Amino acid sequence: MLKTLSERTDMHIIACTGWNMTKQLYSVFPDYFEEQLADRWIKDFKEGLDTIDGIVIRPGHIKLLLDKGELPGADKAMLIAANFFGRMRITKPTGKR
Repeated sequence: MLKTLSERTDMHIIACTGWNMTKQLYSVFPDYFEEQLADRWIKDFKEGLDTIDGIVIRPGHIKLLLDKGELPGADKAMLIAANFFGRMRITKPTGKR
């Protein structure tokens, strides 16, 4: 669907990596969580998220959903995992244009 939309609109769509279910997995697999998550994201960047018509779709950024207030363990772990890529650039969507 995104490939078709991109072709019809002549726009580049930048995919992201990151999992919404990550926080639930943290309580199940707390040991080496950051390393495992970073390894998964690195694999997404190197091998791609999907292949459509022979084109490898790679993410352009990591999307994290963090809770408001003090960061719980899962949120801290996701930030640590994202930092495995080196210097992070953190942005916050505001809903404004």
